Parts: sequence; structure tokens; C-alpha cells
Amino acid sequence: MRANSLPVLWLVSLQASTVASSDGPWMGGNPSVQDLWNEYHSIFPSGNRNAASHRWASFILQHSSGLDVEVIKQLFRGFCAVSGSPVTPSSAKRYKYSLPRVDGGSETGFIYHCCMPCVCDTQEFIRLDTKTIETSTGPQEFIFQVIGNPCSSASFTSIYQELWADPFRPGQKSSLAFSAPDVKCEDSVLDTAVMSDNGNVIVGMVFDEPDEYQGMSFTDVASTDLAMFCEQRKSEGYNSGMGVIFAKVANITRPGVFGNFTVAETHGNATTYASGSEVSGVTQPFFSGGHAAAVTLLNLFFLFPLVASDSS
Repeated sequence: MRANSLPVLWLVSLQASTVASSDGPWMGGNPSVQDLWNEYHSIFPSGNRNAASHRWASFILQHSSGLDVEVIKQLFRGFCAVSGSPVTPSSAKRYKYSLPRVDGGSETGFIYHCCMPCVCDTQEFIRLDTKTIETSTGPQEFIFQVIGNPCSSASFTSIYQELWADPFRPGQKSSLAFSAPDVKCEDSVLDTAVMSDNGNVIVGMVFDEPDEYQGMSFTDVASTDLAMFCEQRKSEGYNSGMGVIFAKVANITRPGVFGNFTVAETHGNATTYASGSEVSGVTQPFFSGGHAAAVTLLNLFFLFPLVASDSS
């Protein structure tokens, strides 16, 4: 969802972080989703979450050794992997998927989104991969939502600085440097990112939970025909949900296994991939006949939703 789409807004605070020191578990080992949201400014130094959900994920995983498995899962339910928006888990935010794994096959599970357009984005760009992390009860393997590492592309800087027509501001231009300032590289790795077993960027989690988990219902993506909606959204410039930002970040490098990534290269005004597809502006869909991806417009005053549980 766009940051200015809710009547209730949160002006990001500059108050000090409440993270515990490294010699003790964060929040005594029992943080809530609200505690995670309270760390917003320490997680996003620029105050901008656009296309930067890897920062939510890395913050949680940084503290995982002092957290129970179920606490870790609940924290990952507290944000949208596509938009970076805080999410209150509820029936309206809960979607059941079958998504491809980067190493073959697929997994069925639940994902929580800020709004329905993120379904298009997830099917288009996100894959699943594993990672074993240390928890308070020992090592535990999780299945994570991942994108490719954009910093592995030699073209990252040129793509990051490139100007493109902003669908939310007709007649004006934007760039990833302006709209996603917390997406930045440290050498060839996305800053703060935790990498999955196959070298992809962890942006969220997929949940193996009962259909009726905590009394919630859900939207079954497999039985919901969103193809027409997603294609129309694409044709109209990705002007719903979160916009074009996530698409550009996620398409720089596509997820895969070590040694088998598809990396973008720039040639004038076009971007090419190992597959040979060539595009101008937003790249071609990852799936044939696939869905377009997007992320929110930067709100110039850094106002963000305080999470109304069933708002979209």
C-alpha cells in the first residue's frame, strides 16, 4: 500500500532504539510485533522502507539467538515482504500460496501482505529458499521469501540512478536513489541483508500453519484469478499498491542457486538479461504471462501507516 493511503499516519520518530545490548536477548526474548515496529528508525536509517524489507528480516535474524521459534515467526508476520509496510496479521492480510523454490519444486504456505496488489508482485518476483538460523532453543531451518541480490550486478549503480516516469506523479521523474534510499550496496552485497542457503536476499518468511490459524480465514491465491487485474495494473503504470520501485529492485538480479543467477546489464536505455529479454524502463515479467511487481511511492515527509489491521 502507498504510505499516504491511510487516514492514520505515523511520523517516524527519531527516538533512541530500544534494542537490548548484545549480552542479553532483545526485549527479554519476548518482543511483540509492536516492539519490532518501534525499531523502525533504527532499521531504516533514511526513514524510508521502500523495497527494503530485507532490513526488517535482518533485524529479526540479528536477534534470533535469543528468541523462540514462534516469536521469530510472529515477528515475520508483522511486515509485508514486498512493500516493507507494517502489517497486523488478520484474515484480510493472509494469503495462501504455492510458490517455486530456487532449487526446484514448490512449497505451499501462508504469507501476510499489506494489500492485494502485492500478490502480483510475489508471484512475479519472489521465490523460496531455506536458511538455518540459531534460536533460543537451537538451530532451526526456515523457509524464506527471497529475491536476487541486486548488488551482484555490475549495472546496479546505473540502474539505481536512472530516471523513470513516476506513475504516482504524472509528468515527473523518479529514481531508485530517490525512492529507495535504504537499498544500497556494500561492495557486491545488499547492505545489512542476510543471505539464504543459495545466496539470495531474505525479505520475508513463508508460514507452514493450519488454514484456521488463530481463527483467521485467508485468500487462496490458487483459486483467485488475478491475471486480468495484474495485467491492467501493469498497463496503467503499476499505479496501485506499492508502485514500480520493488519491480526495479527485484529485477536487477533474479533469484537462483549459487553460480546460476540471472544478472542485469544496461545497454543505453535498455536492460538485458542472460535469457536475452530486452526491456526499457521496467523489465519483462519473470513468468511468461506473469504479473507486474511494485512498491510504494516515497512520501516526501516520511509519513508511514501506523497499521490499521484491516486497511489496504
